[in-house]
Amino acid sequence: MDVVLARADLERCLEVICSLPERRRQIAVLFFIEQYSAVRIAYLLDLQPSGVRKHISKARALLREAVKPVGTGEAEALPPREQKEEQA
Repeated sequence: MDVVLARADLERCLEVICSLPERRRQIAVLFFIEQYSAVRIAYLLDLQPSGVRKHISKARALLREAVKPVGTGEAEALPPREQKEEQA
């Protein structure tokens, strides 16, 4: 079951990366897939490292949103009374 979930997460991550605007997609592929450093990417794409880090941060936020860990958000789905009972 874990392999199925991991594969689904990976596919969702690739969908998110493919949906990014071109520049951010280039940076995301180089950083997350090719594992280049922000400094190296900046050099290759003639950007400032701070700009590359900004793109990475935004891409990372979208990836986190797309692939939440199992169990995230369960407490928020419960009415407040059930949340208190569950914590006790």
